[in-house]
Amino acid sequence: ASNVAVALLDNDDGTYSGSFVVEKTGAFSFTPFGDASLAGFDVTKFSVVAAARSLPHTTVRGSATYHPGPFVAGVAGTFFLTFRDRFGNARYDSRGLTDGALTLTVTSSDGASLAAVNHSSSYADGAFEITFTATVAGTLVIAFVDHDEVSLVNAATNRPYVAVVSPATADVAKTSLFGAGARNAAAGRTNAVHVRFFDVFGNEFRECPPGAAP
Repeated sequence: ASNVAVALLDNDDGTYSGSFVVEKTGAFSFTPFGDASLAGFDVTKFSVVAAARSLPHTTVRGSATYHPGPFVAGVAGTFFLTFRDRFGNARYDSRGLTDGALTLTVTSSDGASLAAVNHSSSYADGAFEITFTATVAGTLVIAFVDHDEVSLVNAATNRPYVAVVSPATADVAKTSLFGAGARNAAAGRTNAVHVRFFDVFGNEFRECPPGAAP
């Protein structure tokens, strides 16, 4: 429990008045003399709940990391969304997602395509667990807009939360080999050959995939 110090004003009629502001949720107690053993006063206990939801203070975290991701195409990914008030207190409201719309989209690494991603959610201990499977590699954008058209933003960037979706394992059937050296190599000379790696979903690797010779 936490204690709140309150300055009391003598009303000259046998009563005293005071006011206080609490920015932290939890259990609190009040005694006129600050000690439950004095003057036979009983401790008055009260609880403080979170204030109104503030999307700029709402947080998105990874399942085992501070930031969401990284994720892998074709593999189920999870992150946690916690609605908070302007003081950073978690709001224990299992209906929080219904007051707005959560959308997940992935912009491909080459910027040529934008794909919506289906998701499911569950609620426990003040946080929504969001699960999804993306098949497009690139940048995942996590967006939530409430009924007043206020948007969820990352307080550190003042922009929507984003995460990386990496390609799945390289697929030999989709990998292409080309160049003069691949068609008709000549002995005793330098022969150029080029390789483009793709995963099973057609995502191209921007860097050499693990296990492949550079």
